[in-house]
Amino acid sequence: MTDQKKYPVHCFPGDLRQMIWVVQDITHADEAVIGTTLLGVLASAVQGNINVILPNGKESPVSLWTCCIAESGAGKTAVFNMLSAGINKFDSEYSKLMKEEIIKYESAMKVWKVIEKVYQDELKEAVLAEDDLDEIIEKINAHSYAKPKITSWPRVLYSDTTVQALMHGMGTSWPNASFMSDEGSLFFNGQLSSTFSTMNRCWDGSSVSLDRKSNKQNIFIENPRLTISLGIQDKQFEKFVESKGESARDIGGLARMLFSQSYPPNFKLSKREKNLLFYQTGCVDAFNEYTYNKLKKSICESTGGLIRKEKIIFDHDAADTYEVFTEELEDKVQGWWGSLSDYKDYVRKCYQHVARIAGIFAYYRGKSSIDRRTIDDAIDLVQWYISEFKIIFTGKETGAAYERYAKELDAWFDRVSQKSDRRFFMKNEIRRYAPNKLREKNKLDGALLYLSNRGMVECYCEDSVVDIRPQQRFDADEYQDTIVAYKSRTLRFYNS
Repeated sequence: MTDQKKYPVHCFPGDLRQMIWVVQDITHADEAVIGTTLLGVLASAVQGNINVILPNGKESPVSLWTCCIAESGAGKTAVFNMLSAGINKFDSEYSKLMKEEIIKYESAMKVWKVIEKVYQDELKEAVLAEDDLDEIIEKINAHSYAKPKITSWPRVLYSDTTVQALMHGMGTSWPNASFMSDEGSLFFNGQLSSTFSTMNRCWDGSSVSLDRKSNKQNIFIENPRLTISLGIQDKQFEKFVESKGESARDIGGLARMLFSQSYPPNFKLSKREKNLLFYQTGCVDAFNEYTYNKLKKSICESTGGLIRKEKIIFDHDAADTYEVFTEELEDKVQGWWGSLSDYKDYVRKCYQHVARIAGIFAYYRGKSSIDRRTIDDAIDLVQWYISEFKIIFTGKETGAAYERYAKELDAWFDRVSQKSDRRFFMKNEIRRYAPNKLREKNKLDGALLYLSNRGMVECYCEDSVVDIRPQQRFDADEYQDTIVAYKSRTLRFYNS
């Protein structure tokens, strides 16, 4: 389990951290929804500018796939609209240029077709008159080479589309794309989710070739960059997990996603550690200007095509930290709920998640290399997402179910602590006296993990102790007294 239990906002660069809080004050959305959406928007903006070089020398894209699971009214749409304004501005400008280009192209094609008809008539006359055809054939060949071509203008955003339309756009228009939607059910319950195998190649940065009857022409996408940023209601996601979740994991689709869940507003929250006496919404405008400029920078000024991507490397300390992280994540048993052996598909993608996020943060800070601080921040973020993934896909229970268990467990803690004024509880004690439905190991572990991730409890795995007041200063005496009393069977429990 990661050291920070609530969403680790502190891992973002300073001005982005402040912006998350500003957006939260405006939209009342959960920090996890804002932070996860922010990662997707950042990746969309810079995936055409940089690649990250892993310590083993492999070159990787920085595209990310993110998904926010939240109830209706949790602020997903407001957050998407605020953070994607720069990308929308970029697409809107080039859409207007594209329309102008289409008008010029259609006019040129009309002229070209008239000339083609003239040459065809000349050819017929020459054939009938048995004249020499070399001159007219030369004219026809030259005219064919002069056929007008429409300029490929960038298009980044896709929302309500089919995989054929997405791939066609990336193959004929621009290979750097972002599927971004606050109505993720269109993705998960539509055609796109059934074509993870094709889209996985885009996430890996591998070239894609499609030769299907449904396409009017073969599609080839060289070095694609595809970021996916989704928001979906919890009930819609439950429906998807029940019907396709396991098969999607089998081909790696969901393993490539960074999931976050929003908790209900009536949850008690740990006090946020920030000191913002004044803030300006101008930081949101500055961020959107940043994403707009990075998208503009991804276009070569001289040719209008793609630029050569900058390579973000690891410095020595960051490479050492990254290697230790990958080794520990592969082998380490995570607390009392067991190892990560059931999540190998996700864990193996987390190495990439860390490198990509670190590369994005380093580039945002204007650096060409990843330092120790940046890799530590990326690791902490990904550790948090690992915990979220476990909550969502542990056993047959869905994330929404663990959320309900967590609410019940939290309410039970309140009732018991009011009677006994206790702060620390043994895990076995909780399993014995908690409401019946929470006495099953998987349900209790999932509920504790959910609360722990949000800073509402602290779980001390080595002693199997749960602290229900982690915001208060740690009381070592009470902690030890609880353990001793439990082992000596003198610990008195006040149940409700």
